[in-house]
Amino acid sequence: MIVAYILAAGLRKKKAEFPRISEAMMIVVYFLCFDMGLRMGINEEVTSGIGTIGAVAFLVTVCCIAGSMAATTVTRKIFRMDRYGNLPGMKYEGEKEASAAGGEARFKSLRTSLMIVLVVGGGMSIGAFVIAGKFAEHLQSFDDLSYIGLVIMLCILLFLVGFDIGAKGSIFETIRRVGFRVLAFPVAAIAGTMIVGTIAYLILGF
Repeated sequence: MIVAYILAAGLRKKKAEFPRISEAMMIVVYFLCFDMGLRMGINEEVTSGIGTIGAVAFLVTVCCIAGSMAATTVTRKIFRMDRYGNLPGMKYEGEKEASAAGGEARFKSLRTSLMIVLVVGGGMSIGAFVIAGKFAEHLQSFDDLSYIGLVIMLCILLFLVGFDIGAKGSIFETIRRVGFRVLAFPVAAIAGTMIVGTIAYLILGF
């Protein structure tokens, strides 16, 4: 990831453009989700309890998201930042564009979420009904290969994320504008997710 950032930052100085990085990242994400779906599909313990596991996992996920959102909102209020990360009296050049693109961004987010659900479901179906059903004697070999594929895809995704950050070059601009307090937000999001997720885990007894 760091190597990718340095590489992209060097190319950015030469005015190189990379308009397809986001699309490439989403393709890798879809492959990851499909692979994870396959791995879940060939796991009999998962498929046999999909009803209970799915319902509890959904509730825990909703709680984790709510905890993350609440923690970041509270952190933003503490630092008196607006939703664009501006401090009082500051204006961001891209604020109007970001506001205008808000509806389109929400639609893309919803479409991406739906695609991920479909890809995971498709992977689980193929894993349960095709691979586990017709190639039961080779499940361990398949599990090993799918794990290797998962690691490779994760490495590619990390490389692309680092490259995308380096190509945009916005991270240091953000730190320059609001200071290192911006680093409090990922910490708050992680803390909110872990705290609320743990509480939900204990209540639901999963």
